Amino acid sequence: MKRECGRMSRVVDEPYFTYNAYNAQTSSIQVKCLKCHGLGVVTADDDNAYFRCLSCGHQEAKERTVYCYDVHNQCASTTSNTT
Repeated sequence: MKRECGRMSRVVDEPYFTYNAYNAQTSSIQVKCLKCHGLGVVTADDDNAYFRCLSCGHQEAKERTVYCYDVHNQCASTTSNTT
């Protein structure tokens, strides 16, 4: 009996920032619906992110969280006293 092997394919990782809020704003991100496990789409504008399920019609909107970081040098200055 001759056995044929199936053809293997390689998995190629997506670039690091493929799925982020900017991509949702410029196009959309495909995700799984938490209610029916069907295909859902996340889109965004400047203020909100929107989810819409293409299977069951479930929709959600959430305000986008904006993070702001302010970093300062908090190290105590060290001076050497030589006498």
